[in-house]
Order: sequence, then C-alpha cells, then structure tokens
Amino acid sequence: MFDPMPSLDRTTLLARLAEISASVTRVDHAEIQSWLTALPESEQFSPIEWDKIVEFAADQRARWIVEWLFSRADSPDSAAEVEADAWSVLWNTYSAALIEHVPSVREAVLKYRDLVTTECAIRRRVDYNNGKTFQRAVNPIVGWLGIQLDRAGLRGVGQYVYRHSLYPPGTVGRSKG
Repeated sequence: MFDPMPSLDRTTLLARLAEISASVTRVDHAEIQSWLTALPESEQFSPIEWDKIVEFAADQRARWIVEWLFSRADSPDSAAEVEADAWSVLWNTYSAALIEHVPSVREAVLKYRDLVTTECAIRRRVDYNNGKTFQRAVNPIVGWLGIQLDRAGLRGVGQYVYRHSLYPPGTVGRSKG
C-alpha cells in the first residue's frame, strides 16, 4: 500500500494518481476511494480533472481484469476478480461524473476504457510469449485472423480465435465464453 497522503487536496491527489499510473502497480480500490472521499466537499473537480481520474480508474480496472483473466482457470485469482469488479464500479461512477459535465465525451470515454484493457492484455501476452519463439511468431497471425473473421461477420468464431491467440491455455481468459 501507499503512504497516506499528508495534505489532501485535488492537486496532490492528481499528482499521486499520475505517479501510480506511471508505475506498473495495481492498487487496491478501497485505498484510492478513501483518498477521493477524504477530500473536503469544497474540492470540486473540473472536467479535465475528472478525465484524469476516469483514465486512472480505467487503467486500474484493466490491470486487475487482465490479472484475473491470465490467472489459472483451475485456481482463479479471486482477489483480482473482486478488485476488477470494484474498479469497474468506480470507473462507472467516475465516468458518469465526467459525462455529467461533458456529455459529448461518452463514446470516447467508453472507447478509451476498452482500448486500455485490450492494450494491457496484449502487453501481458507479449510478456508471456517472451522466449517462446513459435508463440511469438504465431500469436499475432492468429489474432489477426480472429479480427478478420469478426469483420467478415463471423463474430463468434472471430472472438473465439482471437481469445485463443490472446490468452494462454489453462487461463480464465481462454476458458470464458
């Protein structure tokens, strides 16, 4: 866990979130939620500040989801699943606050969330494939094939093929759907 924040204001909070985002750390949702609820009511976030909070929540949501999806199917990481669900709730709450201020960003915020999750999963698979020459060569081709099948209207088949290229055998991600 992180040290408690000595003086909690918007600027300090946002700087701390940026610091955490720059690392590869997964953070317990309750810790960040407590920081946000500890802010005095007079501390109102601007739309730009809400955007930073929404991006942070999307990043943490993605990290925890990917941690769970890459865990073994026969012994799933239940703590990661709980955190992923909690970060999804927080992301929904924070993004709703941003969208309330700027309704036109709704689609962009949703797309960003999905792209961050996909990027995080791809990075995890690349790390997994490190040192595995055959998988490093074949997985991108299989993933591309899955995307093409999806675009051709074979959505279920395309998603199945893509999921198999992304998640290693025996993981939650491979076994779901």
